[in-house]
Amino acid sequence: MTSKPYQLFYWPIPGRAEAARVALSLANLDWEDVSLDRELFATMKNNGDLPWGMVPLLKTPDGGLAESVAILRYLGHKCGLVPESSYMAAKVDEFIDGINPHFSMLEGTFSIDDLEERIKAREHCFYPALREQGA
Repeated sequence: MTSKPYQLFYWPIPGRAEAARVALSLANLDWEDVSLDRELFATMKNNGDLPWGMVPLLKTPDGGLAESVAILRYLGHKCGLVPESSYMAAKVDEFIDGINPHFSMLEGTFSIDDLEERIKAREHCFYPALREQGA
């Protein structure tokens, strides 16, 4: 790891950290994408480095932030991505909060390596008829 002012800790998959990666890149902040493995995750968890015992974790010059939505809101303010209008800012929050349940449905599919199996698992999330048919 480096001593860059911002470090994003997450598994080497898109998942819940991908939007933060995009925001960090858009903001041109000096940051490092730290890919976790089981050993590093266990060490960080045992050391109390993870506020809620999970990732993503964004280390900032002011301290660590956990939870993907909190990280996005922080980066939005830091990077000038939050609209000036309170109504439009609320619309951004509405989108972030509204998409979260849909994203949660996909969480168990990110670790599926086989593309066809991953697609089938995701289809089962959104097409109840497939679940009922056992397809």
